[in-house]
Amino acid sequence: MPKSYIARLVYDRAHMSIAIMRKPLAVVGGITYRSFKHRKFAEIVFCAVLSDEQAKGYGAHLMLHLKDYIKALSNMMHLLTYADNSAIPYFKK
Repeated sequence: MPKSYIARLVYDRAHMSIAIMRKPLAVVGGITYRSFKHRKFAEIVFCAVLSDEQAKGYGAHLMLHLKDYIKALSNMMHLLTYADNSAIPYFKK
């Protein structure tokens, strides 16, 4: 995926991002999403964790935090995402 495409979505004001950081300011992973409040859903645009940090629970922690955050601040009922075949098992959890 081109860096310009990723940057365009991450910096778009319609999108929000949550990141897991490790001291000193090292990003471990993050989720970028867009809310569609009138339709009561949010689209997960990116969910990424450093390859050497995968399978350690960081992705699950990010997703749980995102769900709690969305429940607390909105009336959204669903999360939507588009994933390649290698990511499907993660999203089935």
